[in-house]
Amino acid sequence: MKVAVWNCRGAGGPLTIPQLKEVIHLHSPSVVFLCETKNKERYMKQVQNRIKFEHSFVVNPKGRAGGLALFWNEGVQLLDIHSSDWYIAARVEDKDTSDYWWLVGLYASTDERVRVQQWEIIGEKKREWGEKWVVVGDFNDICSNGEKWGGRERPEGSFREFNSFISANELVDIGCKGVPWTWSNTWEGEGEIRERLDRCLGSVGWVQKYENAVVEHIEIEASDHCLLLMDTDLKQRRAKRRFFFDQRWARDEASIAVIKRAWGLEQNGSRMFRVVKRIKECRIALIEWNKSLKGNTKAKIQELKEKLRSVREGKEPCNKGAITTLKLQLSKAYKDEELFWSQKSRSRWLKEGDRNTAYFHLSVVAARKRKNISILQKANGEWCTSAEEIEAEISEHYAELFNSSNPSEFEEVLQGIPSTISNLVNIQLIKPVTDLEIKQAIFSMFPNKAPGVDDDALLCCKASKEEAKKVKEIIQTYGQATGQVVNFDKSAMFFTKNTPNRLRGEIREVLGNMREASSGKYLGLPMTIGRAKNQVFGVLKSIIISKLQGWKHKVLSQGGKEILIKSVIMAMPTYIMSCFKLPKGLCKGISATIARFWWGGGGLENKVHWVRWSKLSEVKGKGGLGFRDLEAFNVALLAKQTWRVVTNPNLLVSKVLKAKYMKKNDWFVQKPPSTASWCWKSLHKGGELLQQGLYKRVGDGRSIKIWEDRWVAGSRHGKLTTVKPARCQLECVHELIEEGRWKTDTLHRWFNIDDVDLITNIPLSLYERKDRLYWLHSKSGAYTVRTGYVVAKGGREIMNHRIAPDSETSWAIRKHTVWKRLWGLNIKMKLKHFLWRCLQNGLATNEALYQRVGKGSNQCQCCGEATENIEHVFFFCPTAQMAWRLAPVSWDGIAELQCNMWRWWDAVMESAKGAQGMDRIKLTVNILWQLWKARNKRVFQLVNEDAKVIIDKAQQEWIEFEEATGSQSRGFESTEQQRLSQHNWEPPMEGVVRINTDAAISAKMVRTGLGIVARNWRGDLVKARGISRRKKGEAATEESLAIRSALEMAQAAGWTKIEVQSDCRNVVSSINAGNVQDCKLQTILEDIEALKTSFDSCIFSFVPRSANGCSHAMAQFATKVVNTIDWQASFPTWLTVLARKDMGVVTPFCN
Repeated sequence: MKVAVWNCRGAGGPLTIPQLKEVIHLHSPSVVFLCETKNKERYMKQVQNRIKFEHSFVVNPKGRAGGLALFWNEGVQLLDIHSSDWYIAARVEDKDTSDYWWLVGLYASTDERVRVQQWEIIGEKKREWGEKWVVVGDFNDICSNGEKWGGRERPEGSFREFNSFISANELVDIGCKGVPWTWSNTWEGEGEIRERLDRCLGSVGWVQKYENAVVEHIEIEASDHCLLLMDTDLKQRRAKRRFFFDQRWARDEASIAVIKRAWGLEQNGSRMFRVVKRIKECRIALIEWNKSLKGNTKAKIQELKEKLRSVREGKEPCNKGAITTLKLQLSKAYKDEELFWSQKSRSRWLKEGDRNTAYFHLSVVAARKRKNISILQKANGEWCTSAEEIEAEISEHYAELFNSSNPSEFEEVLQGIPSTISNLVNIQLIKPVTDLEIKQAIFSMFPNKAPGVDDDALLCCKASKEEAKKVKEIIQTYGQATGQVVNFDKSAMFFTKNTPNRLRGEIREVLGNMREASSGKYLGLPMTIGRAKNQVFGVLKSIIISKLQGWKHKVLSQGGKEILIKSVIMAMPTYIMSCFKLPKGLCKGISATIARFWWGGGGLENKVHWVRWSKLSEVKGKGGLGFRDLEAFNVALLAKQTWRVVTNPNLLVSKVLKAKYMKKNDWFVQKPPSTASWCWKSLHKGGELLQQGLYKRVGDGRSIKIWEDRWVAGSRHGKLTTVKPARCQLECVHELIEEGRWKTDTLHRWFNIDDVDLITNIPLSLYERKDRLYWLHSKSGAYTVRTGYVVAKGGREIMNHRIAPDSETSWAIRKHTVWKRLWGLNIKMKLKHFLWRCLQNGLATNEALYQRVGKGSNQCQCCGEATENIEHVFFFCPTAQMAWRLAPVSWDGIAELQCNMWRWWDAVMESAKGAQGMDRIKLTVNILWQLWKARNKRVFQLVNEDAKVIIDKAQQEWIEFEEATGSQSRGFESTEQQRLSQHNWEPPMEGVVRINTDAAISAKMVRTGLGIVARNWRGDLVKARGISRRKKGEAATEESLAIRSALEMAQAAGWTKIEVQSDCRNVVSSINAGNVQDCKLQTILEDIEALKTSFDSCIFSFVPRSANGCSHAMAQFATKVVNTIDWQASFPTWLTVLARKDMGVVTPFCN
């Protein structure tokens, strides 16, 4: 069905009817809607006769303004037509689908205040129109400046009402093809303004019904508005389908066999050629295998629904089992459908189990319309309209783009590029790529995303003609050498305020009249920032509001909304916040907008906020939902940039900032100058946060001041507690080190015993390494936004006197455990959110509503005898009491706690430790949910639900979810754990020496011991060493020191092939992965990495304690001696016996 929509600007114009007849002749619309006809019914009847339509409905104009007309032919049936002076609504009978939908043609007022009233009327009328309706016509407004070409930009706030109308009514823009505008002021030159004032907006139900609907903009000379042609059944040309891996295949075990069989086919050729051929074979095999499946889950869902209906009507005794089986199949089909549409919509935030299929479906439909290229402008200004022309133009453009210009004269360009790659690095770069590197690269990419590239450059110079000429020369030289010609149409120049206008003009002339950027943006960031920060950054709030208004809340679950907010909305300001400090008021405004979306049912209307934002922005383990506190997050992001500057002094930005603002070492504590840029003031704010955890790691100790710097982890504020003695001449840490060891005599002379213990626990490097900075609050030592956010949020709460450090009560700590258990339950996400609201007293009970808004009664509408609070709804209402008596789970033992929901639920969670505890808890949550649903039915629908029905529904939902998710008990030891517990020491390959290491700590004797035992490929003891140290140690540090000492021993012995084993899995994993997970180990692990290069073969592996008894006993023995022990030629009997025991040998060796 085709509908023509046109603001004809007067039906009596000389070209109006001829051009309308021409459109009707070419496109054959079944319905025509005209607005601003400016003629009465008598004349419009003549128009009807001239365009040869059988039926019409006319709204007369007021004087010479307005006027509407609706024409339709015999092939269409329009019923129940009603109208006003600005709209006509008609119910359309669709003969193809035997369904009905509403067509609403409108001509909105040019007065914004009147338009707002019109939007409200449509909001009221939509209840009559049902789920499927579409509104078309001249809306006299646009959604953003992206729908406006020419003229001044409108303020972002001016779009709020129209966007709110679209969001509140859950309308979807059908999109368009042809020219992107629908109205032009018909001026020539720079004065021309074009806008998209006309459009078609469909309800969610209508768009789902007619997902192929499209609107074409047809330019007509008779009016300054384009004619819109809406086609609900467009027959699209099917392009060659691109192969993509359907995620649903991964759920089918049969796909594994298909892939293995195709990959295993023998291929000839080079290694990479064989890989490409195997990938192709897998693709072909999957396509063929998929043909044998019923891949259309939508059809499968309909088929299962029909089967369910027929089985229910059969009235057979075995129907109950059949119904359960069909329901399980239907549940799986729904999951497959959701997975399919989530993959096609590229919505990365999907969490399996939340049924947001409708949202993903709409995302795909909207993306198709948005990404469809229906018209393309050529370089000469002409337009391509057909698919063939567009395809030819794109092919020609990229063929020319990638055609080589045969660049030359590389030498001059290369002379200006410093050599930064050493011979060692070059060897690493050109060596063959390993299988492990390929795997890491592939698996680091998101499975449904493709990597992209960007290319941009920023040139800085003095504002003079001479330097401008030099810049132009550099650009030309670069282009000749690389073939990459600079696009001056996309380039711009920026001057400082004190540059004279005359000089600006001269420089523009030198650079080919390049345009000047005044107050625009560069890479999405404002180029100039004045005092009005809210005005500069306020666009961010408008963008977020626009995004929120575009989401259709009725097709999103509560869990889906949570993930959308976290993954999309909270990520939108990240880029700007990592460069600039946003005003506090703006952060609060954005947070308020997000809160309105969360509590407002999806729109931005004001609803009751049952839980305050400060609680929502807490982590889930503390009773929140994990939404970010934007102010604290802003500072944490800025601290990340400051961290890069202070830890990478060779960066260009670091050199610039250091020369201008960081001239003194104490710039952290100095207030930034008033003349400083807002960027630096923002980074300085991040530096204040960074200062709270910035410590110095000891290398050679030459840059660390003993009494001033923070370098002692474990002490208060990182500084020594010892007051500097008057006669002490020590200044830097390197004065406390000698030959890679701490000078213990010097330490005991000048420092107290606590400081001595802390200092001696700091590991020293075997090599002359530089001192470095590290972030105390991160385990890896590198600053992370996550840890910075925790510090920033905690510090701000302390300043605001909301909490005090170390002041949590045992009950508060207990609450944290309850929250963590709640979010860890294997139940539906909507039930978790429901239970969270119960525990936060966030349900809209009559008592809560009466206290918050002061309206209605606080009495229970069921019994009318008591105040309706959460405890009454779930425990004391007669319906609830009857339901618990019928329930298969009983909580009579904690009945005295029912007066307090928190205490009762805490006791319920304790039962998880008992037999079938988790099953009882899950069923209990489903009962609570059904009790709340029954209460709402009673209040809003006046329907009383029987207690037995409530319990049956709760049981049915619980059973279906358990069977669908396949929940299994995890209370057994894995096969792998059993295997490791029975593992014995095994000899290495011939020619390899295996070295086992372990560490022991004796708190009683204040000593640590390192045990190192080396054996050859026959299992014979080769060398053993026990190292004793008088200090308090930490397990991971001592285990790392044992491995480093083993490498030193192997190096001194001249062994070339070794394997080092340790029973500390974390340390071994860090060494093999090449990334330090614990900053305390970084110095030691760097030494291990350096020592490793001196061997032909050096392997590190984990071994269970049962196979590491020999080195463990050696470490224990070392804690009882004073000096280091070395055994090589002969070994004590106890060590030989333990060596045999490690191997599982019970008889003596026979040499």
